[in-house]
Amino acid sequence: MKVRKLLSALVAGLMLLGTMNVPAFADGTDVTMTFEDFVSAIEAGNIVGADNHRTTVTWSPKTGCYDEREGHTCTVENVPATAATPKRVNAGLAQFQFAENATDIKIVNVDFKYEAADFTVCENSGWAGPFTAAQAPTAQLHLYNTGNVTVSGCTFDNVVLTPWNYDKKAEADRTIEIEDCTFKNIADSYGIKDVQASNISITNNTFESTRSGIMLSGATAKNVTISNNIFTCNETKGDLIQIASSFLFDDSSNMSVAHNESTNKAGVFRIMNKNVKNLTVSDNTLPDGASYTSGNSKYEAEIAEDGTLTAKGWDGPEGTTVEYDGRYFATLQEALKAVYMSNPTDVAVLNCKEGAEVGKLSHGHVADDLIINGNGAKIVPGGDQDLEVDTYKYSRTTGDQDATSGVYLDKEISITVNNLGGIAVWGQRNTDNMINVTLNDCTNVNRVYISGTAGTNNITLNNCLFDGKSGSSNPNTSVYSNNPGTINVTDCTFKDIQLALNFNNKTTGTQTINVENCIVTDCAIRNTWTDFSAPLRFVTSNAEAKIDVNLTDVAISYSEDASNVGNGDVLLGDGREDQKSYPGVTVNTTGVDAEVQMQFPGMPSRTVKQTVKADTPSTLTQPAAAAIGSTKFSTLADAVAAAKENETIQVFEGTYDEALTLSKKGIIFEGATDADGNPLVTITKKMIIKGQDITLKNIKLDVAYYDGAVIDGNGSKNAVLEGVIINGHNNRHGIYLLSNGTVKNSTINDCFMGIYNESNSNFTVDGLTSKGCTYGLQLVPYGADNVITIKNSTIDCSWANSIGGYGEGKNATLVAENNVFKSTSPYYKEGAYGINTFLADSTVTNNVFEKNASILIRRDAGASNVIKPNLAKNYFENPLQAIHSESENVAAGDIFPVYTDRAKTTLSNLIFADTASAGNIKVSVANLNTLAEEADVVNNAEFAVVAENTTPPVPVTLAAGEKVSYADISLTKNGSQIGTNGKKMNVFITLNANADIKSVKHWNGTAWEDVSIFYYTGGGEWKIPAASDTIADTRAVAFDTSSFSPFAVIYTSTGVVDPATEIKLDIEKVKDNEYNIVLSSDKEINRFMSAELAFEYAPTTGDISYTITGVGDVNVIAPDVSGKEAYEFNLNGKTADMTGTKLVIGKVTFTGYGKGSFNAKGTDINFVNTAKTEDNIVDTFVVGGGTGVGTLILPANQTDIDISVPKQKLTVNVAFNNAIKDNAAAYQDMTVTVNGSDLAVPIVTNLGTGVVFDATHSVYTVTIADQLTKNSAYTVTVEGAGYRTARYTVTMTADKTLNFWNNVKSAAAYIEEGVGTAKTSNFLAGDLVKDGKINVYDLSAVVSYFGTTNATGAVSPNAKYDLNRDGVIDSKDVAYVLVSWGE
Repeated sequence: MKVRKLLSALVAGLMLLGTMNVPAFADGTDVTMTFEDFVSAIEAGNIVGADNHRTTVTWSPKTGCYDEREGHTCTVENVPATAATPKRVNAGLAQFQFAENATDIKIVNVDFKYEAADFTVCENSGWAGPFTAAQAPTAQLHLYNTGNVTVSGCTFDNVVLTPWNYDKKAEADRTIEIEDCTFKNIADSYGIKDVQASNISITNNTFESTRSGIMLSGATAKNVTISNNIFTCNETKGDLIQIASSFLFDDSSNMSVAHNESTNKAGVFRIMNKNVKNLTVSDNTLPDGASYTSGNSKYEAEIAEDGTLTAKGWDGPEGTTVEYDGRYFATLQEALKAVYMSNPTDVAVLNCKEGAEVGKLSHGHVADDLIINGNGAKIVPGGDQDLEVDTYKYSRTTGDQDATSGVYLDKEISITVNNLGGIAVWGQRNTDNMINVTLNDCTNVNRVYISGTAGTNNITLNNCLFDGKSGSSNPNTSVYSNNPGTINVTDCTFKDIQLALNFNNKTTGTQTINVENCIVTDCAIRNTWTDFSAPLRFVTSNAEAKIDVNLTDVAISYSEDASNVGNGDVLLGDGREDQKSYPGVTVNTTGVDAEVQMQFPGMPSRTVKQTVKADTPSTLTQPAAAAIGSTKFSTLADAVAAAKENETIQVFEGTYDEALTLSKKGIIFEGATDADGNPLVTITKKMIIKGQDITLKNIKLDVAYYDGAVIDGNGSKNAVLEGVIINGHNNRHGIYLLSNGTVKNSTINDCFMGIYNESNSNFTVDGLTSKGCTYGLQLVPYGADNVITIKNSTIDCSWANSIGGYGEGKNATLVAENNVFKSTSPYYKEGAYGINTFLADSTVTNNVFEKNASILIRRDAGASNVIKPNLAKNYFENPLQAIHSESENVAAGDIFPVYTDRAKTTLSNLIFADTASAGNIKVSVANLNTLAEEADVVNNAEFAVVAENTTPPVPVTLAAGEKVSYADISLTKNGSQIGTNGKKMNVFITLNANADIKSVKHWNGTAWEDVSIFYYTGGGEWKIPAASDTIADTRAVAFDTSSFSPFAVIYTSTGVVDPATEIKLDIEKVKDNEYNIVLSSDKEINRFMSAELAFEYAPTTGDISYTITGVGDVNVIAPDVSGKEAYEFNLNGKTADMTGTKLVIGKVTFTGYGKGSFNAKGTDINFVNTAKTEDNIVDTFVVGGGTGVGTLILPANQTDIDISVPKQKLTVNVAFNNAIKDNAAAYQDMTVTVNGSDLAVPIVTNLGTGVVFDATHSVYTVTIADQLTKNSAYTVTVEGAGYRTARYTVTMTADKTLNFWNNVKSAAAYIEEGVGTAKTSNFLAGDLVKDGKINVYDLSAVVSYFGTTNATGAVSPNAKYDLNRDGVIDSKDVAYVLVSWGE
């Protein structure tokens, strides 16, 4: 609305000269202007009128619409409102409200005249409606501007002038000047009404035939002059000057009423405000009998000898204590309800009876500007004693709470309470409207307590007393607010209150708190709320909240033997566990002696205590633990909770006893460092990392916690720990489980395991220093593609750095380079394993292994991805004891090229090729290194195990079900076969999966000798198993021997031992439209897992599509990715084993009809995955085969597809319920014709002899088989001479039967049962002239041939009149027409 008026004003300002009836150059000629032009000129900021001529504005009200809602029901047919459309009718005044965007207004020599008329206002409010001239006889000019108003030399005929103040806050800054004007013919109102300004001058005016003269309201008087005016007002109803209850006075007011004249006995003052101050009355002329007190006045005007006017008296009935707007109430509660129900537009003023008890008060609802003049009255204790604000929904109609139809506070309000005892102000904020509360000179104030975070609370307390022992003041809290705002507390006293001032800013705004010249005595001394009470308490519980406190000349003291509960005199922050408290408080003190404490949630050890002195101004701010950008936090937990993704938390120097969980993606948690980069931040509780891409930097963790200092919270990924120092206090872990983690330039000491990680992910250790750990590293990858990297680190452990592998993780990759491994305090005397790896794909190079450190290659390193570990280029202080092996891929002590000096400058090759294979036998010798001597370290010696297939001199005798494999095993040095010099070699033999080794025999040159073999048991050792032992792997055995020659390994097998190396893909027919997708081989296909296969169909004729689905437990996923052509086949997870020489993995179903060919498509996009017989390793088959993969053979020939379109049978019954004779077809002259798009020619059947005829029921039956295509539509036409032609279209979704009849049935029937619309007739006898109706023309045709006889064996032109085809045209034929008459 304001925008529309502003635009109107701007346009009017530009066009004014063109629209006003004003001569050029203002030559002194009187002019006339419309009311609309007048308003436009005012809103444009123009001066209206001039000194050298007069301007006349005469107008009547106009109907119009102010409602701008789209789609509303307009009561004035959408006629737009103009400036001449009243905005409201109030007390008989048609209000013309305008100029809210104007500043100053000046009107000179304008004659206003209002001519009343009927009008209607359409508005989205209660102001809408039709009004007659009698209902709104007088106009009211409502000037809404916020600046000055000057009106001079004007006449107001039937027009009230109202210099209203649109912005209430501007009242003290504006001036109203009205002079030399005439007000007349105003029957029932004031000439000047609702003058709202502090500076007013009303002089030299005449009031003729007005009920009343001047009304002052809605402001505080400063400089007011009413002089030299002449009044002729209504003697009984009127008064010269009203001082409304909202027109206020204070000590600075100065008001003069002088040199005025009244022509009759109307009372001078209508006084509605008792607190009139500094008003002088002098030299006024009144007729005899006139009184200075109007009969409508609430208070009597008493004028002292010096002319000072005061208001006296309590005019209320006995038992009343509060007055509002001339009404009296027994209690303040009742008066407050009346105020709310009256919906005041000005400040509501309540005046209390001096010194009275105004009753108990509980939640007295306030939603309007309010002044309570207490006059020393007091609230009776026992209720809540409060003015309630913005807490409940209330109804203006009932004055009661109404949660359904009521409203919350709907505007800014100001509440002032003067000299009232026991009052409270309380609320739980629900809206954003500002609340201003002022208490002046109030005793035993209960409290001011406003909670909730909506809106702004401004609180001013002047010379008030809060006494916790008075029985009226709340002993717990005196002043409380959660909201932004300014709080001024001046000259107040607080006694025996647990929390005198208690502010907790929970918003993002600022509280400014000024406390000056106050006394705080014996506060916070009771044994209650001891964990957070203090005389003055300030907390910011929102990270962006601010509190600026200024304490000036505040005396905080305690009686003898009394002291506060221990939180200081001034408390900043909240030290309770799990509370929110941020470092947003700043306190400035002058003239204050106090202990100030700064507390932090759940961290009493961080409490800061500081003493301020009265003679030394101080500024105190809360120390922060961390910051995110410019926002600071009292605790690390608050900073972590507030952090958003990818933000950096800067941690300030200090020691923090907080357990933290980092979960937001990408956050960086970084501690302060000294100039050398050493961490200055210590955390003494565990840290849990749950989110992705989190960085922990420059933090010292001094944590005694079993699980570890840094723990994966089941969700971490890509975490980086940099510059972190962990002192473990013998924890089980330093770092526990960080998926895809990186630890760099960090230190971990004194843990059982420095770093423990077990996950399907990579892990990197770079620049780690570790000492005092049993296991420096315990890293267990789960995925074959995982990479474990250890580099640039110095790790001193007592047992091992263990790099494991679980499942596919055994095929993961280890890279360890440029490290120093040591064991200054080994757990075993043999030393510790700097690297203890289970991973086959291990690269351990350029490391230093000190005296007690070595490498252990574990047997499990075999995995399925058999890669000989790369252990080259390391320095060992004990080179021949450097490597220990249980593996089939590396011998114990296999150190490969090694550095012979610690500086790693000189290389020497010492190679132990400890593994060989012959057929399905794998052989390794664990202690091959024991054959080497010190000289071999520098002389590039190579020791090897050799295994070859051999034909035994004599075959081994086998028991039923046993099998045997032979291998000739020997040892070589530099290619020459060597003996062992009597040393026992530790030999390991392993067969393929599904084999159970029963025994091993050695050929001694003449016979086979049994070898004593060891199995690897569940107890973790190689031994000859007892009955109670569990053999972990029956396909592997170990034995000791010093003699090498042919060996025989005897075993049994289950499952696939010799799996397929080729797989053939076939398309096998099940029926015409269904084929199986088959995988086959002459050997067993071991454990089919998945496949990707592409197919294509080439059409020859017709339209055929196909779908591919799974069979049994095989799922099929069609290609749905752009560019992908292959179908994916996979087991559904329920079937663990799909093995055999022929496997059906899918089904092709063809839809449609035609011919074409179907085949596999392409070569390199097709592959099949099975499982190897060992270790659950995937085995892949591709077209053409290759290294490490099997061969997939696609079908050599295409599969021909031929699907014929099926035919359906149609049966047509033509029932002659009006019976006919069966004659030769030529005479019958009736046909059944079937026509369709796929028929070359229609199928026509002539009814008559030769066609199936049921003589009993007189029915012809026509059957058409093997000619009509399934799902095609055909039109069946039944026609005959003398009969109405019938047509029906049938769709041959199945065999169908159609029924036609020649009569009119009583009940409608279907031609095709249940299809289409049921009818009573179709092939109707008697429609001879074919006009669609049986009528006189058809009857005439039959009658004209009556008695004619026809030969029924041949064609007859008269057959059509022989409707029953009996050869005679007679009365029966006539009856066939008449029976269907009119049809």
